[in-house]
Amino acid sequence: MLETAARSRRKQGTTQPPRIDPEPDVDRVSQRYLKQSKIDLVERLLIVEQTYAEKLQQLARLNFELVEHQQKRAEGRQQERQL
Repeated sequence: MLETAARSRRKQGTTQPPRIDPEPDVDRVSQRYLKQSKIDLVERLLIVEQTYAEKLQQLARLNFELVEHQQKRAEGRQQERQL
């Protein structure tokens, strides 16, 4: 279902997820959402959920890469000490 929202979004020509302000004016945002249709709200929610899931995957991948890099670095240091 998340893919459907993303496909719909791509068809409309927008590829970037909506900008989300980390410190929004909650009253203003609430008023804006109350004016939107359920369909628009559901689409936005699906897009935000998909983007969030993608960012979590990216973070996990980066964390694994960091651990690998740290391990290789530690192994290199250990080999230098043995020489």
